[in-house]
Amino acid sequence: MSVLRCRVPEQGAELGRRIAAHREAIGVSRQSLADALGWLEAQIEDCENGLFSPSKMDVATIAAVLGVTVDSLGDGREWKAAGNGTPLFAPTDASAIDLFGAFSRIRDPHKRSLLVDLAVSLAGTN
Repeated sequence: MSVLRCRVPEQGAELGRRIAAHREAIGVSRQSLADALGWLEAQIEDCENGLFSPSKMDVATIAAVLGVTVDSLGDGREWKAAGNGTPLFAPTDASAIDLFGAFSRIRDPHKRSLLVDLAVSLAGTN
């Protein structure tokens, strides 16, 4: 798979810098983030270097994986109305990121539901 490389507007370059800063701050490798998103490591590198601009949905997923708000990855103006101001997922270690990545690749809603039920049961919470 080849990755399209082109310079994105400065706003996209700033987004990439913020993604890199958050990723590095919690000690997540580019490869781990790529795995969690179903991307190539080169796509993460290109995004962080301002050569690739992720979609808004991808930005929301990246924020969730990194345990930050979407607002913290950009100026947030376009997200406030959507209510995306709080993190959906806050990883605490590499295994949590691996689990999130694996879950995000499960497309069958029934299997996803079963996995959530299992996790809740194992955690002993309701």
